[in-house]
Amino acid sequence: IAHTDTGLPLAQDAHGGGGAGFNGYHVGLVGEETVVGTAEGLESLLQACGDELGHPEVQGAGNETGGIGAFVEVCTEAVVDKVGHTLGGCRLPAVALEPAHPLQLFLEEERAQDVVLHVGERAVAAVDVLCSFASTAIKNQYVKPDIAMDGVIDIRAGRHPVVELMLGDEIFVPNDTYIDKKSNRMSIITGPNMSGKSTYMRQVAIITLMAQIGSFVPASSAKISVVDKIFTRVGASDDLTAGQSTFMVEMSEVSDILKNATPESLVILDEVGRGTSTFDGVSIARAVAEHICTSKKLGCKTLFATHYHELIELEKTLEGVKNYSIAVKKHGDSIRFLRRIVSGGVDESYGVD
Repeated sequence: IAHTDTGLPLAQDAHGGGGAGFNGYHVGLVGEETVVGTAEGLESLLQACGDELGHPEVQGAGNETGGIGAFVEVCTEAVVDKVGHTLGGCRLPAVALEPAHPLQLFLEEERAQDVVLHVGERAVAAVDVLCSFASTAIKNQYVKPDIAMDGVIDIRAGRHPVVELMLGDEIFVPNDTYIDKKSNRMSIITGPNMSGKSTYMRQVAIITLMAQIGSFVPASSAKISVVDKIFTRVGASDDLTAGQSTFMVEMSEVSDILKNATPESLVILDEVGRGTSTFDGVSIARAVAEHICTSKKLGCKTLFATHYHELIELEKTLEGVKNYSIAVKKHGDSIRFLRRIVSGGVDESYGVD
């Protein structure tokens, strides 16, 4: 049904004909013209007339034009005189139409405009993101990563996208990374404080995330397998309002990782077992590493930085564990951190040198 002087399209029923209800109008006072394309549409219209006017005896009958027509009989001051419809291309006269309340029309128009605006907003947002990706990649010399599904993360000369921009004149030292779901599942990373362990592990997580959201990455080349989740246990903080010490916060984070990680996840563990005695801390750190490597539910790609040098023994006892460390150069009484990841563990952290 459409009020012909509004320019609104005819509402269609399931059979291609007119229906009894349409956007912006309802049955009531006499309108201009209506086309009802099927008998089903007419029946619906008659029913709607009766429901609208509260009169149960609304009837339809044939007209005198030779086509199939109908009129509506009601006893009300808001009289609906006639209902016409078309079958086989025959247009017949009038139906009662009453404009809906102005507020209803306004709300319907606003909803239609909102749909258009949301589509436009999403398109503009997508263009904005892609342009930002492109300009950043060109400016900072990022490369297109190869996305894979074999579980391998192979990054050559990877860089931290934030730290490298904050160094000023100092040169950021890039590092390689290779982890998979088989013989290189877990990297145990040892070395002194402030040598770059945390930066290295976080850059691996960031590069993996950047690749999966469609960005180029800070590296000379990168093959990134899709991960379902990235878990991190980094830093040290307490939650005194909840009655949790630094140690309890750390244990809660580790517990959450062990419960929710899958073989397709990437896990970053930056120190586990701090805030308690050395013996307890070593025991906790070793138990976590062993559980991740041996559990059928886990076995996920893991970077594990620690000052517990006892953990480097795991390379000999657990399949999939590899030792890495931060290269250090000693010259007399001075120590220089080279910030380069090399194979093999170390047995000192230079905390008192």
